[in-house]
Amino acid sequence: MEFQRAGKVSLSSATVRRLLFLAAILLVPLPLFVMVPALVPVARFFELAVICWITIAIEGTAGVVGLLSIVMLAHALVYATLLWIVTGILVRLFDSYAPRLLLPVAAMLLVAGILLASISEPYATPFADTARAGFPEVYR
Repeated sequence: MEFQRAGKVSLSSATVRRLLFLAAILLVPLPLFVMVPALVPVARFFELAVICWITIAIEGTAGVVGLLSIVMLAHALVYATLLWIVTGILVRLFDSYAPRLLLPVAAMLLVAGILLASISEPYATPFADTARAGFPEVYR
């Protein structure tokens, strides 16, 4: 279904789902279940996996870097799949029961998520300078 506002913006429910998924990948704090306790977004897990791969390319697979890259990638892929499913369910529910509310609710969720992640410190980052971090600091 297409959504139009003021005759200029047209978003399909698939586009809204992709936007919500991207925001969830960047913002939603999810736990790391192995090694050290952490609450970081899925994008951070991908970032840490890439850093491990770069380290492996430079120094080789000696030590725990190979295992750490597998752990980070596994967490990222599992969480990304779960977030894709959850955003799909949310969009389908709104599209079925209140299609006119899908775009405003999605916009409110995006704005609220960015604000909460920016002004609070929802992330526990064991691989950073500080123990707790907000949205900008978690990707440093």
